[in-house]
Amino acid sequence: MKLLKVIVSCTDKGVSAHLPEVGGFITARGSIEKLKRDLPDGITFHIDGLYDEERAAWMNEPYTFEYVFHDIFSLLEGKKMLES
Repeated sequence: MKLLKVIVSCTDKGVSAHLPEVGGFITARGSIEKLKRDLPDGITFHIDGLYDEERAAWMNEPYTFEYVFHDIFSLLEGKKMLES
């Protein structure tokens, strides 16, 4: 199973995320919970829309996510979002 890093950046209005191994994919949501809820469907939709030659071999296999905060501010804001 492939482990994909999700780079999360927080602002005072919500969160955004990108996956370095999935070019062209970025998402934004109002909270970490919504990001985690919507990410699996969003990434599946993105991968399904790729041409065959754009797909990496791992994209046809199961994968899981590891959430990594972009910077200290994002880490602290993300922690506050999860606690509230």
